[in-house]
Amino acid sequence: MSEFGNWKRRRNAVLRNPTTADAMEFWDYATLGKPENPDVPLAGVHKARIQWVEATPLMIAESKLWLSNHGFKHEIERINYDDERQL
Repeated sequence: MSEFGNWKRRRNAVLRNPTTADAMEFWDYATLGKPENPDVPLAGVHKARIQWVEATPLMIAESKLWLSNHGFKHEIERINYDDERQL
């Protein structure tokens, strides 16, 4: 399997069934360094899961609830590239 195929397989597995251990393993695999807050890797997975095209409505609801219960926003911050103040 190609490196991209392996990455995609691992990503899809953690998005289907997010756990702290799997999120941290994927975080380490992506060489993102040690997070300051141990909930950040799993929060990132839940935020990604909300936008994942294969996510079911139940998955999205579970992820929004997890984020809310752990003090994270479920909205995605977007940069307005037309607004020079943000550049």
